Amino acid sequence: MRNMKEKEIQLLSKVCREHDLPMKLVAELLKSATKFSYENTAESARLKDYSDLIDYYGKGKGDSQ
Repeated sequence: MRNMKEKEIQLLSKVCREHDLPMKLVAELLKSATKFSYENTAESARLKDYSDLIDYYGKGKGDSQ
C-alpha cells in the first residue's frame, strides 16, 4: 500500500511540473473532486466546477487580490 501511495505522489509531482502547477493546488483539486463525486454530473458542469476550483485555490482561497 505504501509503495502505491509513493508512486501516486511521484506521478502527481510529475504532472505538476509538466503543467507548472503547485502540488498543493492539484492535491486540493483531487480532494475536492473526490469529495463531490462527479459520477452523475455532465462533463460541462464538471469542467466549470474544476475551473471554479482552480480560480478559488489559485487566488489564495478566495482572498481579494
